[in-house]
Amino acid sequence: MDVIDLLVAKKSRSEVCEELFISANTLKKHIANIYRKLGVSSANQFFQKVAEFENRPRS
Repeated sequence: MDVIDLLVAKKSRSEVCEELFISANTLKKHIANIYRKLGVSSANQFFQKVAEFENRPRS
């Protein structure tokens, strides 16, 4: 699993760090990069964007 999968699964930051064997600072950097690429600035916006992707029609 990757960071996005674990965040979507509502894992806590400490659980994500433990599962991926990364530090809290590394996770913080990953999350910042994910938010930047998605054009969001908060966890709420991130989860709204995830919901949009999940609800889009598949081709």
